[in-house]
Amino acid sequence: MRNILDRFLHDQLSLVADAVRAGRLDGTLRAEVAPNEAALMVVSAISGIRVLAQAGTMPAELCKVADLHIDSLKA
Repeated sequence: MRNILDRFLHDQLSLVADAVRAGRLDGTLRAEVAPNEAALMVVSAISGIRVLAQAGTMPAELCKVADLHIDSLKA
């Protein structure tokens, strides 16, 4: 089971890192954003937002949290 979860996390991180690279190239994300570290932040944020949702946090608050994370990457 651990191998499956490790592979899934690796795939998620690779996908997000590729998206960050594309965003750097097209100017939507800051050029100095490190793709691998940004991918870790995004995947961690998604997990954290899921926990907040399960704890009953209102959708509007969840959107604010997500926006803070996204804004930290934008150009």
